Amino acid sequence: MKKIISGIIGSLVIVALIGGVAFALFSSTVTISGLTLTTADTALEIRPDVDEAPWTTNLDMSSITFKKLIPGTYEWGRFYLLNTSTGTPEEGEAVRRAIDFDISAKITEPAQGDWNLLKDVIYAEIYVENNHGYTTGRHTLEEWRNGVEIADHILIQGDNEVYIVEFWMDETVDNTYKGKSITGINIEITGTQHQYVTTTE
Repeated sequence: MKKIISGIIGSLVIVALIGGVAFALFSSTVTISGLTLTTADTALEIRPDVDEAPWTTNLDMSSITFKKLIPGTYEWGRFYLLNTSTGTPEEGEAVRRAIDFDISAKITEPAQGDWNLLKDVIYAEIYVENNHGYTTGRHTLEEWRNGVEIADHILIQGDNEVYIVEFWMDETVDNTYKGKSITGINIEITGTQHQYVTTTE
């Protein structure tokens, strides 16, 4: 029995000695250098419905006069939006790396003139010209100050689209509202990166 115990102890000592030995190991190194990482940029541009009009980020409509509104009628205009963002779309990727836009809009501040009188009886709507189903819906000018979105519509990176803006006057108004005007209306249109939902099986 003593010999067996001595043999076990001797084996443990040898294992311990081997485990404590530090070996010199060969190695080799490579280097990755010169990497550049760039974040994508978002860019939304607009132009009027005029042949060869340049794309811009500020469409000045101060020289345009809309037809006078009467109860139950609307006036409209046409404009183009272009998504010139700089994402890098790759075919077959699980996550789309292009920057496609959800489009929303709002009146940024109260305008001048008879704003307080007319803000709740004049309505506005923006929709895609070739598909009226993509629309903000019709909202009062006051409601537009909170922002509205063109539902279910995506402006693809690199594409442009034609939109219609309509202004409509409530058919129930009386003489209190005749001969009035609002000036200096500013509409801010925003493209926000669309968040795609990916699923895995």
